[in-house]
Amino acid sequence: MMNQTLPSISLCMIVKNEERRLKECLASAKPIVQEMIVVDTGSSDRSVEIAEQMGAKVFHHPWEGSFSIARNQSLSYASSDWILILDGDEILSPEAVEDLSQIDFKAKSVDAFTFEIVNFTTDLAIKTEAGLLDQVRLFRNRPQHRYDGCVHNQLVNTETQDLLSQSKTKVQVLHYGYTPEVWAAQDKDARIVLHEKAVAEDPDNHFIRYNYAVHLKILKRYEDALEQFILAVPPRSLFEGLSYEQCLEMTEFNWGTSACFLGAFCANKLGAHDIALELCNEALQRRPWLIDTRLRAAEAYLALGQYESAIQLLEPALQRNTAEVLKLKALHFDAPYRLGRALFLNQEPARAAAAFTSILPNCRDITVCTHLCLCAHALGLPALWQYARQRGEELDPQDPDWAVIDQQVNRLPMLGNESFPQCEILLCALDEFEGDQEQAKVWLNHLNHGLAHFGSIQGVSLSILSKTAKANVLNSSDEPRLVLDIKDDEARLCLVQFEGTDNFERLYRLPERYQGLNLAQPQESAALLLAHLKFLHS
Repeated sequence: MMNQTLPSISLCMIVKNEERRLKECLASAKPIVQEMIVVDTGSSDRSVEIAEQMGAKVFHHPWEGSFSIARNQSLSYASSDWILILDGDEILSPEAVEDLSQIDFKAKSVDAFTFEIVNFTTDLAIKTEAGLLDQVRLFRNRPQHRYDGCVHNQLVNTETQDLLSQSKTKVQVLHYGYTPEVWAAQDKDARIVLHEKAVAEDPDNHFIRYNYAVHLKILKRYEDALEQFILAVPPRSLFEGLSYEQCLEMTEFNWGTSACFLGAFCANKLGAHDIALELCNEALQRRPWLIDTRLRAAEAYLALGQYESAIQLLEPALQRNTAEVLKLKALHFDAPYRLGRALFLNQEPARAAAAFTSILPNCRDITVCTHLCLCAHALGLPALWQYARQRGEELDPQDPDWAVIDQQVNRLPMLGNESFPQCEILLCALDEFEGDQEQAKVWLNHLNHGLAHFGSIQGVSLSILSKTAKANVLNSSDEPRLVLDIKDDEARLCLVQFEGTDNFERLYRLPERYQGLNLAQPQESAALLLAHLKFLHS
């Protein structure tokens, strides 16, 4: 593992009225860079004062209607070997210094490195609801490395007009510019004029149309956005003869896929579900396991009443060990919720309850609780019904759905809580896992505490298996078991049903919020296991 002294780096920024987060932005970069260059394009707030207080070199240039011109002006002042790009509404993640130390800066074949941009879309800035985007933010300081494009500019080699050779890194940038508060404060709606100008000047440029469409979508001009997304999709011929891995290295492949599923989102909003499915099918030809695309196709199938098709799209993608996703909310909420909804409408309450309970922790959507209430009632699980009711009322006690829920519940008598067949829940660590085994014991104690809330459950026991004992125990009996298997990839937890020797079915890959093991919400986790036990024995 590489751990080296960083090369000389200049931070280059353009700002206008960025006082809200500028100090945090500069502070996050200061341990990494040798100089901080700020080009101010006409701030009327404290941006210049803050930048100077933080030790930045501030230069003043009037706004000329082009982000590339302003960016290139900032680059002209840089004196270091490498250039780091940040905006005033962005902050480097706390792990950035460590992640940067793993980069091979001596690789002569690479001129630029991409960072993972975490685009927050709500004022709460919740990471599991953010979108992800790889973007070049660190590159060699060369006179020919300059930006092109008036709005969403791209870094090119001006001698060849080609994009710079690049390599992906783990470095994250936290971006707050798409939150409603910042968007309104900076009047980003007005940038639509720049997009329209760019399209008029270069109508055959797919990337310009893509960014224009994204802006139209944010403005909820869905019909106009759909038209532009369709025009923005690059032709398949561009990727002919290339491997999937080679395609993933191409920016056109990635934003072209996004154009498809974002266009499908707009089409669903307009009720044009057939168009949404066409766009999703195109995107699935490019990236077959991308959850964002499968989600939009599932939404179209749900609207068309084709519930089984929605289930077949979402369930396998959520069960995979490695999730492919661009917007984290799609993985952590939207896809599991739509899966639960499809299962519920398909009259499969046990499987639906398992999907809904997977998103209970930190849930802020009351419809998860109302659906879980109906599922728990149908399954004869009064403790789970009461818990879902309690959680939902905490979110919104006045929600009109409660009257509907109570009316439906009162139509049928609540069945008694069925006892489960003897079942052991095992917490196992794979041989390659290098985490702290004591944390597993802490997690198990929390889980036992949570299960105590549902005290009427019989026949369920919990235990931790050592690495060597796992195989022997799993192969010793044909009785079904639930296994929380700690994987070696960031201690991800997978819920698995084992039945006899080497025979198992993966039920659900628990979201990343469970990775900490030291669980703060034991009742939600117990509810998840309860739903899966009912699923197994229904």
